[in-house]
Amino acid sequence: MQNIELKLKIFSEKLNLANSYVDRSWQRFNWFITLSLGFFSFLLSNYEKLKNFVFLYISIGLIFSCIWFLMGFEDYKSIKEYFSKIKLIEKRILEKVDDVYLKQQNNRKFEIRQTIWLFVIPIFFIFLWIILLVFFLKLK
Repeated sequence: MQNIELKLKIFSEKLNLANSYVDRSWQRFNWFITLSLGFFSFLLSNYEKLKNFVFLYISIGLIFSCIWFLMGFEDYKSIKEYFSKIKLIEKRILEKVDDVYLKQQNNRKFEIRQTIWLFVIPIFFIFLWIILLVFFLKLK
């Protein structure tokens, strides 16, 4: 029984670490989306004043979105790895404790991962900056 208690403690600690990492990832995501939307709206609302430097600002926005994409993709991979390890520990514990719960878990066929948004939204912004660049190139 002591072995199971030790595994439960390890499981609990790993879960706490994973949750902490997920919180930091989403906090980073929120900062990036706020800054991106702010920068995008600043550029569009001050276009007349920034007309000579519009390509510089679009380039900065594009680079910023690419960095955001890379960080989001790394966060996605790390979170996926964290939780796959946690699920493995959970499975090992449940094999010893609860056969019914383990059978129910194996019946799940579809899982939705909201962490995919960590790198999908930056892709949207990358396309948005590219569209703006093409649009302003056609205006000149």
